[in-house]
Amino acid sequence: MARWWQEFDLLLSPVFATPPLPVGWPWRDQDGLRKSVDVLTFTAPFNTTGQPAIAVPAALTESGTPIGIQLAAAYGREDLLVRVAAQLEAERPWAPHRPPVFAAASRP
Repeated sequence: MARWWQEFDLLLSPVFATPPLPVGWPWRDQDGLRKSVDVLTFTAPFNTTGQPAIAVPAALTESGTPIGIQLAAAYGREDLLVRVAAQLEAERPWAPHRPPVFAAASRP
């Protein structure tokens, strides 16, 4: 894994291998556990190795569900991830996109 980063700065991948599953989907039963392994294929390597990665919304489905991309970098390169994520947000702001039901932090 470390050798790969000698040639590349970032790795771009989807966050999920499938479209997002509905809220309340049964992750805890046997089928859910098996499906979660399939769905989380792209995030698991970085959770396992401890390499920095960041997920950002990149698009919306026709129904308004966010679709994310994941960027991963070499050890210690969180600065690169944050800079690229900030550039993506400046180019395609996602803060205005809210689902029909969401929680917002109250401000004093």
